[in-house]
Amino acid sequence: MTIDFSCTIGPWAFRRLQVTTAEGTRKALRREGIERAVVSSLPAVLYKNPHAGNEQLAEELGGPSRFCVPFAVLNPSLPGWREDLRRCAQDLGMRGLRLYPNYQRYSLRSRETKALVRGAAKLGWPVCVSVRLEDERFHHWAMKVKPTPVAAIARLALDLPQATVVLSGGSYADLGAFFSAVGDAPNAYAEIGWVKSPLEAVKACVQQFGAERLLMGTSFPFDVPWCGTEKITRADIADEAKQAIMGGNAARLLGLGR
Repeated sequence: MTIDFSCTIGPWAFRRLQVTTAEGTRKALRREGIERAVVSSLPAVLYKNPHAGNEQLAEELGGPSRFCVPFAVLNPSLPGWREDLRRCAQDLGMRGLRLYPNYQRYSLRSRETKALVRGAAKLGWPVCVSVRLEDERFHHWAMKVKPTPVAAIARLALDLPQATVVLSGGSYADLGAFFSAVGDAPNAYAEIGWVKSPLEAVKACVQQFGAERLLMGTSFPFDVPWCGTEKITRADIADEAKQAIMGGNAARLLGLGR
């Protein structure tokens, strides 16, 4: 099974995206042989209350999907996050949590953030923490957003070993810093959609960090999906490693079968 672990649905305030719907996303990813996709609401990143984006995504999906695996976007600095988490799990069919501390201005070390991550862990949800959404050079001049510090993501994984923490949107250098900090912590993973250099970067990631903690991501619709898949399928690594990164690891984390 081929699973995209990093995909967003919806419009973006700062530029027009070619695909913004669930159906358009499914068609674009299926053309690249992707069978399932972890998706979250893109508007939720900028909404004052991101839960409105979760509701919007659920409406867009129109019920359980055979293709999309929806992840909730929540802000632990808002007082109603506990009720929003409950609704995401019980009413909206969400299967994981995605955090944007750099856009929504909260600390990963706060008591509220750790409580939210513990709540997600109790539900059996993976927790993706975004380093970045798009290249900082492309940010709107009125909204320059710094990347989430990798050290803070690593500290979260170490402080909460019961939670599955996935670094998302990290460069090759970010992954190096992350895995160096977490060591052999079994709950720490990284999605590699943003690993774009050096040459043979995927091979280097496998050699240095191991294939068992890497997840394929396309960063769609900000990036074209074939970049996410072909850098793995064309990499000079064992077939078993390719299968693990392309979907085997993700299926295990999400509890998915064929």
